[in-house]
Amino acid sequence: MVFTVYALSDTDGIVRYVGATSASLATRLFWHVNSARPRARWSPPVVVWIRQLIADKRKPQITVIAWSRDLQQAAAIESAQIAHFRSEGVPLLNVRATGYIPGFRHRLAITSGLRDRGARRWHSRAANS
Repeated sequence: MVFTVYALSDTDGIVRYVGATSASLATRLFWHVNSARPRARWSPPVVVWIRQLIADKRKPQITVIAWSRDLQQAAAIESAQIAHFRSEGVPLLNVRATGYIPGFRHRLAITSGLRDRGARRWHSRAANS
């Protein structure tokens, strides 16, 4: 399996979010945009930002930062990129400084790589919400 570390940016090229996925970039972008629909119950900052872009008749751009065949390496790259952009003063919308919390739609695709107790607890809570 290949993991992609990616950036979401606005149409001006300003990076607003860094993520990782095992899905194709087109699929992951679809999930981000779909989660921003008004009926969605989950509204983290990246979703609020995407809603605003959509209201302005724009959509986020997705760009590859890196690829890895190793989940832990992809998570480390994602965390390092979040730290890098934040150190440069980029207004990222990531909720966590370390990144890598699987989204509610794609968590099943990467569950096999998650073995720590905290991740299993998070999956259990997310499945019950």
